[in-house]
Amino acid sequence: MKSVVAVLAAVAAAFALNALPPRGVAQRPSYSCEVVEQALAASERVKPGVRRGEIERYFVRDRGVAEPGRTRYAHPHCGCLKLTVEYDNASSGAGALPSPDDKVTAKPKLSVERSAKTAQGSAPCCQAVQRALLDSDKLKPGVRRSEVEKYFIQDGGLQFPDKGYYVHPRCNYLKLTIEYDLEPSTTGSPTSPDDRVKNLSALFVERPTKD
Repeated sequence: MKSVVAVLAAVAAAFALNALPPRGVAQRPSYSCEVVEQALAASERVKPGVRRGEIERYFVRDRGVAEPGRTRYAHPHCGCLKLTVEYDNASSGAGALPSPDDKVTAKPKLSVERSAKTAQGSAPCCQAVQRALLDSDKLKPGVRRSEVEKYFIQDGGLQFPDKGYYVHPRCNYLKLTIEYDLEPSTTGSPTSPDDRVKNLSALFVERPTKD
């Protein structure tokens, strides 16, 4: 009996160690990262001329009053993924309630936002986005490059010594852009682990960049 318990304990320990790979190592996207990918794909369908009724097949209205000319949405499987859509009122008329036939006037951009209240019919913030938000909170002006790279890894594509493009290791659709004040390097490298964050963007959603 004791040997069985020991084996089970060892299996549980191994699972715990493997459940979250080390920071700084790109991981296979999780289910919640697939939700981010789905939300981005849905947002890319929202273009000028698309009707409100089509958009509401993919997004749910965020809490608050929906204006006839503008509506905020959340993704139904991740309440932190938001979309603000502007409409014309040609179909419903000025002062009328929103209509399924209202048409989009400008292409919106999917954003990452905390929300104390999730939209009706929307799930809470999914794990990948929640983790990325928590990790981005640790990064502020003055933080060293070495600290940044504990939580985010470099994106593909062109990088610059004083400006880095990063993705979150749990989901390479969640990104940050960071500007650095450079410190002298002792190794001849154009960057140093001691470079300091000068400015950083808010977390945003974008398709992965290929090398």
